[in-house]
Amino acid sequence: MAKIGKKKTPKTEKRARPAATTRRASKPTKVTVKTEATPVKTETRAKPAAATRTKTETKAAKPKPAKVKAETKPAVKVEDQQATRVSRFGGRDLFSRLQITKALGGNPRAAPFVKAASKYLAGQHYIVENPAWAPFAPAAAGAAGALRKHVVEWWERGEEGIAAGRALDMFCKRSEAPALYEYVGKYAPVPAGEIVERESAAAFSPQRRKALYDCLINLHFSPERADAFIDGEDTWELRPIKFVAYDEGLYEALQHAAR
Repeated sequence: MAKIGKKKTPKTEKRARPAATTRRASKPTKVTVKTEATPVKTETRAKPAAATRTKTETKAAKPKPAKVKAETKPAVKVEDQQATRVSRFGGRDLFSRLQITKALGGNPRAAPFVKAASKYLAGQHYIVENPAWAPFAPAAAGAAGALRKHVVEWWERGEEGIAAGRALDMFCKRSEAPALYEYVGKYAPVPAGEIVERESAAAFSPQRRKALYDCLINLHFSPERADAFIDGEDTWELRPIKFVAYDEGLYEALQHAAR
């Protein structure tokens, strides 16, 4: 104990303080030399690493022009697609109810849903509408349109054997004398919750109201019931329908029946 205190007590205290927390005080000289040299090497190596990062960042910026080109592609408008369809199917032949019945079968006085009785449609239904009941029906083959809400709901529920919600061939009346109809293609209901508008019976022309009234009387409505139906608040709510396809084979069958 006395020998250790005399020889190296002062020197050990000066060098052992930095390494005292990690190592024993028996080897203070070696620990002090190594710890001083290590930070110097680390600092000199860190400088080239900064230059490497700069190069990496400049390379990553090259793909940006490709994204700009993809965003500049013009989108096709829905209105343009409809205009193309209408121009494609416009100017075609019109057909009477008797000619439609000859080609597809069914009751020539039934509306709006008619059950076909021909080999072509094999018992399916088709739709026949006129402006008095459906003024917002498709104005041309391929155009969008709307029907009364109750008609579309019948369609969706599959009332009286109608294919529930499926696309049906549709005919719209275009002239009164003679009464001729245009085949406008296959249409399907737009999902519920998209009512476009509601007509007001108060705005109907006298001619339209009379046509509706006469039709209801022919269906054995009483005069009071016919008026109540026409003036009903929800009678004229509308639901949109969408174009699905145009059956060229059906159009050819109609042309053949008209000869």
